[in-house]
This record gives sequence, structure tokens and C-alpha cells, in this order.
Amino acid sequence: MARVDIPEIDLREVAVLRHAGAPDRRIASISDDSRQVEPGTLFYARETQSHGADRFVADALAQGAAAVLGSGLTPAPGVISIDRPEEAMADLILQANGWSSESVGITAVTGTNGKTTVSHLLAGLIGIDGEPVGVIGTLGWGLWSPRADYETTTNTTPGLIENWSLITRLVREGAREIVMEVSSHALTQGRVEGLPIRTGVFTNLGRDHFDYHGDIDAYLAAKAHLFTLPSLRQAVLNGGQSASETMLATLAARSDAPRTLCFALAPVKPIAGCGPTLSGHLESLEAGRLRLAVRGRGERASLNVPLAGRFNAENLLAALAARLVVGETLETLADRVGRLKAPPGRMESFKIGRGMTAVVDYAHTADALENVLSSLRESMPQGCRLGVVFGAGGDRDPGKRPLMGAVAERLADWAIVTSDNPRSESPEAIIEAIVAGTKAPESIDQIIDRHEAIATGIRRLADGRPGDCLLIAGKGHETGQQVGDQTLPFDDRLVVREQAREVAA
Repeated sequence: MARVDIPEIDLREVAVLRHAGAPDRRIASISDDSRQVEPGTLFYARETQSHGADRFVADALAQGAAAVLGSGLTPAPGVISIDRPEEAMADLILQANGWSSESVGITAVTGTNGKTTVSHLLAGLIGIDGEPVGVIGTLGWGLWSPRADYETTTNTTPGLIENWSLITRLVREGAREIVMEVSSHALTQGRVEGLPIRTGVFTNLGRDHFDYHGDIDAYLAAKAHLFTLPSLRQAVLNGGQSASETMLATLAARSDAPRTLCFALAPVKPIAGCGPTLSGHLESLEAGRLRLAVRGRGERASLNVPLAGRFNAENLLAALAARLVVGETLETLADRVGRLKAPPGRMESFKIGRGMTAVVDYAHTADALENVLSSLRESMPQGCRLGVVFGAGGDRDPGKRPLMGAVAERLADWAIVTSDNPRSESPEAIIEAIVAGTKAPESIDQIIDRHEAIATGIRRLADGRPGDCLLIAGKGHETGQQVGDQTLPFDDRLVVREQAREVAA
């Protein structure tokens, strides 16, 4: 629920609203929360999971709303009901602020894993030399900064009105491009309808959010909706993912033809129909750094990048492709790449003891956990041991829990299962479900308290030998732990630093 303030404008100055019978009234704000309505507010009446679009219309009018806008609304004085109210709101906001449809463009990144890293890298490619570029996503919102020092948002992808409020503020601060993470929930719930999304990026598809979508087909369909948005002009797809076939079919069904560029990391062969492809060959993978040879659109470049892991090579390709598809060149991009770095809580490493390493990462699905563990193993000296501390979130897709347990058992030498964000669920029950996916549950340590689990993991790591590594997965950059209806202060990175000092003492 949010509100966006705009310069005063008469509703009848917006052609689509005038044709829909808008009353001759001036408005200075838009809100989808009837409690925030005051004289001069346009109330956006929308349907949610819990109520119909008409639910708060009477309340908004009683609060003094200048008018109500929505779809399928019951006719009444001051109520404007049209088929695509989101597009009418976009026209209204752009016109009120004196922007043209070209004043701001959004690149939307969707996919199960990699949204935050791709968004951060992409924003860096645009803004590292000082160009203001906006960011909206898991880390928060604001003008891009290498430190990712942003203000928090309510969700990875905020609601539609909150999005417009943030976009308005970012444009007023000088941003003409915005990079936004777009979740499957947001695509299903209409949170990005009518936004000036020019480029859509698809990273990958794995198992997540089945508690909401039900199955993989519905989840994939939600992601594919990004490529139906009328404002889209360019598309970037993961050519190594069979799910991209759905995106290609979605694009082919359009009456227009957005420019499309695929990316793929060797040795994967791009799927049929991908057309132009940006390909990458991983030349070397060391702790915290990779060398990547890229080729595409008649250009070649060799990149030396301070990123860790094979999957981050793929994330970098996605970010590069998103700039190439709008007309930049590999030559200009290569100059900026070496100055990029991963966002906080994504493969963030810490030195422990005599040459051991702890890594904090946001991996919270089976696919993500497999990617990170595999990448760490690939960069470790032969014979060294890899441990993992992880859990799974409560009130979220329970089907992925045993899958995560199986991945940890297969790819790590030892594992500690602990609490993540249990929310309303029993931590013990979540841990039990994770361990149920293992073949030898007796070999998996179970420590409910996350602080103690990390401390135990660090002590075990410090007792090992140089080159050993410990992954602390699931929460990454987060600074709180959701227990019941409370969010308690908790930061994996702070605990790691604290324990590193203790073992060094």
C-alpha cells in the first residue's frame, strides 16, 4: 500500500480518462490505500487475493477522494472503470511530471536465481562512470552505488503505486535509466503493469515459490508474462535454459518484434531459435576472480572480473547482453567490467584463521545452493574440505527443503542445518524436512540457533587446514531474522566477523 505525489493535474487532461468519463477534478496524488486518501487523491481500486476491486471504493470516496480508478468497478459518481487502469495511471503520472514516454526506461530482470547480482552488475555498467541510474530490488532502492547503500522496500518488487513513487523520485534525482528486479509474484499481481519497461532479462528457472504458484508450469508462465508487456522493446534470454523456449514463443506471438539477444556460457549449446547469442568461455576461475572470454555481435573481449563462481560468469553475461541489445559495444563495456564487484551478501568472502575462507551467500533454493557449492569446490585446492551452514525459510515452498538437504549432502564434506527465517513455522520441523532429503541423516548436524550454528561452523573450519572453506547460505545481505511476527536483528556477516576474531585470539 502506497501513495505517489504528483504535480496537480486535471483528470480530463489525460485523453484516455476523459474518454472514459472522468470528472473535471484536479488531483495531486494517487494511492491504493483508502486510509491515505485525502481531497485531491485519485484512489486506485485493485483486486487482491483477499478482496475484490470494489472493496474500499466507498471508504475512499468518504475520505474525499477526487475520483476512483479501476477495472470492473460498479458504476457510481466519481468512479472511472476501464480495462487497463495501470496504463492510464502511467499516462497521468508522465503527463503530470512533464515527462515524455522516453524520459525514463526500465530494464526488468526476472528469474529464480541471479536477479540481484545481474541487476547490480547491470546498473554498475551504466553508472560506474557517474551516470545516475536507479535500482529497485532485494537490496532496496536508490541511485546505484558500488556499496549498494540503499533504502529498504516492502518487497523485492514493490506494489504498483510504490513503484511509481520510487520511479518519480529517482527521475527527479537525475536517473534516466532504472534497473528493477521483477519477481513472479509481482508479474502475477500486476505490480509492473504500465511501467516504462523497455528491456526484459530472463536469468534462469528453478524450483521456488510453489507455495504460491502451485507448480513449475504456472511459475514459468508468471515469468513469461514479462515478455508480453506492451512497452517492451528488447529481450535478453538465457540461451542455456530450456525455459527460454517459452519466452521465445511468447515474444513470437507479439504483433511487434522486440530485439532479442541470448547469452550462454560454454560448453552449453544455445537452444534452437535463440538467434544472436553472446557466448562466454571461462578461461580461469580462482577464489574471488574469474577470467572470461566473450564473443558476440562481431566483437570479442577478454575480461578479468572480481567475481567468484561459474554462475557469476553467467550473471555477467546477462548484464553485458542487456547493454549490447540497446546498442553499446563490447569494447566500451570491457573497460568498465574490471571495476565491478558483486553486491553485498553474494559470494562475500571472509578470511578465517591460517588461510581458510568463510563465504556468505543468499542461496536459498536447491539450484542456487548447488551452484554456489559447485563453484566453491571448483576454485578450492584439491583435497581441501568444504562445509555448509544453511536452513530454509518458513511459510515458503516446503517442497524445496529435502532437495536442499540432498544437495548439501552430495556436494559438501560436512553440513550444519539450522534456522533461516522460520516465520510462523517451527524451526525444528523445517530442519527435519531438510534432513529428510539426505541418505545419511545421522551425519548432518542440527543446531536450531543460527548464531550457534555459524559459530560451530567457524570453529570447525578453523580447526582444518589452509584452503578449507565454509559456506553460510540463505540470508546473504539480510540484517534481520523473521521469527514469528517479529524481525530480530541478525546479520550472518557480523556473526562471521565476530567468530573470526574469536578463533584468531
